[in-house]
Amino acid sequence: MLNICCPYTGEWDGEMTAAIAGYIETAHKGMKISFADVPMAAPFAGVMKRIGGELKERTSYHVPLDGFESHEDYVASLNKNIYKNIRKAYNHLKTDSKRMELKVYRRGGMPDDGYMRSLWKLYLRRKMAWRHRKTGALSEIGISLKAMYETRSGCANRSLKTLDAAELYVLHIDDQPAAFMIVYRHRNHLLMPKLAIDTSFSRYSPGILLILEASKRWIDEGVADFDMCRGDERYKKEMGGQNEPLCRIDKRL
Repeated sequence: MLNICCPYTGEWDGEMTAAIAGYIETAHKGMKISFADVPMAAPFAGVMKRIGGELKERTSYHVPLDGFESHEDYVASLNKNIYKNIRKAYNHLKTDSKRMELKVYRRGGMPDDGYMRSLWKLYLRRKMAWRHRKTGALSEIGISLKAMYETRSGCANRSLKTLDAAELYVLHIDDQPAAFMIVYRHRNHLLMPKLAIDTSFSRYSPGILLILEASKRWIDEGVADFDMCRGDERYKKEMGGQNEPLCRIDKRL
């Protein structure tokens, strides 16, 4: 179970925690269970600890956008180093005579498969870089095949075509995708599980500019929170993310 939610909120006493843990252990005896991406602060984390003992903790950053009166207030809250980098990126665009545009796609208006394949190639190349793997002729073939699969059958791509909650944000520099992210919206909360950049545009910090340009819209729309999901990538802290640790357990009952 991923990103599990529970209708019971507030403080749980020991009796309630024990009862829920006991039910899970009895009802699923002999099975292997996996609960993942549960906030450490959630009452259900206590149930997981009772079932599985030691919890595996992971970082997860979110930006509480409802804490800012305007986008200018949000930008002003960022630390000086990232603020300087942002100004430098915009200046580079200007001095290099580059044109930047944020494109937003929603269900019913998604790009064609050829465009999506190019985005998935971008993502897969970036993923290899995260894992410190070099790209070559053979790896490019693999990337092309995986991009075809993601476009035709991947869960994320299917969600973009079928879910009203799914949104695609792409930052273009001179009509070329420089960065993209997939975002899921629930009421006034946003969840961003995927973001990738084309490193050939690194001079312009496209990932940072993508979030900045999108957050202008979100604050105007009254978005309360932008969840950047698990992981401790540097940009999450730089963009004002606050850590709310997640936990998981894997256990055979």
